[in-house]
Amino acid sequence: MVNNPVIALCSPGGVSEEREIVGKVLLGLEHWLRQRDCVVDLRRWEEVPRGYYKGGAQNAILEHLRVQECDLVIGIFGTRYGIVDNGPYSRTASEIKRAIQSARATGKPQVLVYFSREALPTATGQEEDERVRIRAFRAEVYDDPNVLGFDYEGSGPFQAGIIQDLLDHLDSLTNEESGRFGLKARLQCVPRLVRAEGYSELAGDIAVEISSRVQLQRSDVLRMDIVLTLSTNLTNRIAPGGEVDVFLSSEDGGRVTRGTIGKKINIVSFMGVQIPTGGTRLRERLTIAGLRTDAVVSAGPIAALVEIAAWVNEKLQPAVLREHIVVSLRGSTIHFCATPENVDVVPIATVVQEYLRIRSFVLHYHGPAAEVFRTRSQEQVRGATADSGTMFALALPNLPIGCSAYVTSTNLGPTATQVEPVVHAVKVSTGANGSRASQAETPPVFLWAQRTLMVPVSNNLACWEVIAPFDEIDGATVRFGLSIVVRQEIEPGRMISVAGGLAPFYSSAAAIRPSQSLAVPRFLPRSETCELSVE
Repeated sequence: MVNNPVIALCSPGGVSEEREIVGKVLLGLEHWLRQRDCVVDLRRWEEVPRGYYKGGAQNAILEHLRVQECDLVIGIFGTRYGIVDNGPYSRTASEIKRAIQSARATGKPQVLVYFSREALPTATGQEEDERVRIRAFRAEVYDDPNVLGFDYEGSGPFQAGIIQDLLDHLDSLTNEESGRFGLKARLQCVPRLVRAEGYSELAGDIAVEISSRVQLQRSDVLRMDIVLTLSTNLTNRIAPGGEVDVFLSSEDGGRVTRGTIGKKINIVSFMGVQIPTGGTRLRERLTIAGLRTDAVVSAGPIAALVEIAAWVNEKLQPAVLREHIVVSLRGSTIHFCATPENVDVVPIATVVQEYLRIRSFVLHYHGPAAEVFRTRSQEQVRGATADSGTMFALALPNLPIGCSAYVTSTNLGPTATQVEPVVHAVKVSTGANGSRASQAETPPVFLWAQRTLMVPVSNNLACWEVIAPFDEIDGATVRFGLSIVVRQEIEPGRMISVAGGLAPFYSSAAAIRPSQSLAVPRFLPRSETCELSVE
């Protein structure tokens, strides 16, 4: 038991906000520590007076910090590695290495090192070199059983993590009955932006870390039960036995186990997980990946209640965690409209039957494209490519008998107000439920504006697969041509409905549940409907 814990705070420049957070958190814990008759001595390099030192300012800082004598050493790295006097380590990294060597030899101090995940500014050569050095040192820290390393993204997650860690470590230092030899569990997730029309949107990966501060026996095995309760339905692919394609994976990417669901389709669990510890200090990092959720019913962020029970042996107190974490943020909705267009549409095939008239329209799909669309690589989950998804959809639910619909086989060219590059699309045949059909594409029959090929719409449905990235045209409008060919007289004033959105789309209740066969991703049947006159 330590009456007055000594903490050293080590970092290069660029993390002043994080250093200030550490000080404020300790200030907030003063009352809690006073109840234990304890006072924390926080040592920082800022406290070394400016002036001339015979051995140099850095030696004065080292003498002030004296990390080998501390009870807890906290290291923080942002985007800077720090000054390197005698390689390969910077001044900060050298201070942390001294603390680790002391911990290895004497069991003291406890060492925590935090690494920011925030991207560097677009880079000078020096910034890139510092990033490489930080990554190399991070790998070294994560491989050492005598130090605990953590990643964070932003000041908010850092503050939440440092509060938990300081409470845990100060409790272990100042209270003999604290269970300092127990396991500790923590979570982290970077929420993923999902499409508002999506029934089966890929959520952010959840990082799980289980750690201990004592050496384990080689024969010890980490055992865990993990249960996730989502704020909306789980919509993954499901196998007959109830397993879904949600995976608990180890840090090296190897799959540990698949998740299972029961009667409630918003709960996925990983029960009876067993992982050998290797006889070192435990620091097991796992990832829960592949969660697909219904984003349509959620008006705000999608969250998961994560419940973890982890244990090793009877000597170590188990880790029990119950925490809410946000896994997805709902993006904006794509909008659709259709407007009449006076354009020449001429037949190019001799099989075209006689017709009375042609009514043409331009279909407009617009919205924050970078949110709405994904490239195929972005829809890959552990090597399993999504069936389809980067497609525009068009539905004509009440096309009258005697009328046929034709669409341009690709999008129309940009207008003066559109930004470049405009997306390129290719017509894809669809089945009766909006999913991709296997039949060969129908050859073009008409020509739009004497230059763009048009193909017939089958099953009153059409879609275009996106074959160029949307990353650079956020907010742009993508346009397609639609022509209704009227072959016999219809009642006066007849209107047809056209609806547009994303494909493949489904209207059955099965679309909002785990499925053995439905495509992922999958979408709402329609976003908006327009009534158009064919007179």
